[in-house]
Amino acid sequence: MRKSHNSKIEAYTDAAVRVAQIRVHARIVGVSPEDYLDSRHDDSLEIIERLARYYWRRDMAKELNMPSRLAIAFEKHRRSITDPEQLIKKLEKQVGSCGQYYEIWLPRMMGAIAGCIRFYDLDEPLRAALWASVDYPATGPTEKDWEEVSDMESDAWDAIREASI
Repeated sequence: MRKSHNSKIEAYTDAAVRVAQIRVHARIVGVSPEDYLDSRHDDSLEIIERLARYYWRRDMAKELNMPSRLAIAFEKHRRSITDPEQLIKKLEKQVGSCGQYYEIWLPRMMGAIAGCIRFYDLDEPLRAALWASVDYPATGPTEKDWEEVSDMESDAWDAIREASI
């Protein structure tokens, strides 16, 4: 696996190479690729999950003729991207609770949603569901909304600093 995790081509190539390695090694050992497990290649699931991040719209399990173990992992990760509830839970876990300060949590959650939409290039219904989770319309927050939330976060941090002095 390469050091760079940002390239769609590298994700595709790494996955295709891993599937081919499994098939060749299984043939050498004389077992089905479905039954073949190689502890030296324990990063197979990570490679497949990275592939799903970039190619979640395509059926890569079928396209690359993946063994069932990898195909299941691909589909699981793919479903987590297309399910708004799972995406929201994942983003909430990344953002954390930010203590009792909604004023700090909201801008961080909005940034996480915007980043998720950019990274996965999500369709309109998924975008709408993510923005609805923070009470914004399907089009997302306006520039004014971003400014208000940023000011709200700054005020919260100022209040925290004053309380800690």
